[in-house]
Amino acid sequence: MKKILSYIWPVTAKTIDSDTNGKLEITYYNGKKMLNTKDANYSYGSLQKILEYALSKIEFDNVKHVLILGLGGGSVISSLRKKFDFNGDIQAVDIDEKIIAIAKNDFDICTSHNLTISKYDAYKFVKKNNKKHDLIIIDLFINNEVPDQFYSVIFCENISKLVN
Repeated sequence: MKKILSYIWPVTAKTIDSDTNGKLEITYYNGKKMLNTKDANYSYGSLQKILEYALSKIEFDNVKHVLILGLGGGSVISSLRKKFDFNGDIQAVDIDEKIIAIAKNDFDICTSHNLTISKYDAYKFVKKNNKKHDLIIIDLFINNEVPDQFYSVIFCENISKLVN
């Protein structure tokens, strides 16, 4: 019923309090389930189309390993698997255990094969990690802000070391 009513107005199906991201909402809008914060859409909203446009410019023939920093509801994983038929390895990193639980339980991303999800601070992850990836997607927000450390030269240098 919530899905049907969402064609008239957005319907919040569930709210979750996160120490990291504040209030998270799972909302139906025009029949689609989305993950939102107070001020931003995290997953499955209109920005997914922009990401998919960017991904459409990548030749996936040579991409075997993807690193995703910032999981949200897993819409990036959904796009990679369903729209781009990507079957390679995906490593997703998110600092918020509530976000990871939402992605797994409410958006079924754990059913995706060749997927590893780590609860870890992305800044520390890229500093410590040395595994190379063919594609790195950075989608790091707390509500609608990107934390300052992700604009640093050190972070960019650490990311550069992880790209094939």
